[in-house]
Amino acid sequence: MITTIVAAVLAAALTAVAAALFVRMRAAHRRAEASAANYRRGARWLRRLVDANPLPLVVIGPESNVRLWNRAAEELFGWPEREVLGLPVPTITTDKLEEWRRLRELMVAGNTVCRLETTQRSRDGRVLDVALSAVPIGREIVLVFDAVPSSAEPQIVQILGLAPSGRAP
Repeated sequence: MITTIVAAVLAAALTAVAAALFVRMRAAHRRAEASAANYRRGARWLRRLVDANPLPLVVIGPESNVRLWNRAAEELFGWPEREVLGLPVPTITTDKLEEWRRLRELMVAGNTVCRLETTQRSRDGRVLDVALSAVPIGREIVLVFDAVPSSAEPQIVQILGLAPSGRAP
C-alpha cells in the first residue's frame, strides 16, 4: 500500500514536471517563431531597401563570388541576380584582372576605395565606364557602381551654378 502511494505521488510529481516543461517548451517555441518572423520581416525590408537604391550594388564574399546583386546592377550590367549568385563577378574584363586583384588586396586590408574610374563589361559585351566604390564589411565587400561624369556634365554643373555634388555651393 505504501508503495502504491509512493508510486502515485511520484507519478503526480513527474506529470507536474512534464506539464511545466511542456509549457516552457511551448513558450520558447512561440518566442522562436516570433523571432523568426521578425527576422524575415527585417530581411524583406532590407532587400526592398537594397533594390530601391538607384546605384548598382554588388556584395561579394571572400572568394569574390557574388552574394547580392541589386536591381540597379541587373539594369546596368544585364545579368539577373539568379544567374550571378555564387559565381565570380561577371563584369570584370580580362584586362582589368590585375587591377581587381590589387583592389581586393586593399579591401582585405580594411581600406575603402571611393570612385575609382574603371571599366566593367555588360552581359551584351559593351564596355562601360564606371566609378567604383568599395567598402569592406567583415569578410564581404560591398561594391557600388556609378556613372563616370561625361565631359558635358561639368559644363552643365557650372552653368547651373552647382557644386560637383549637384548641390548649391
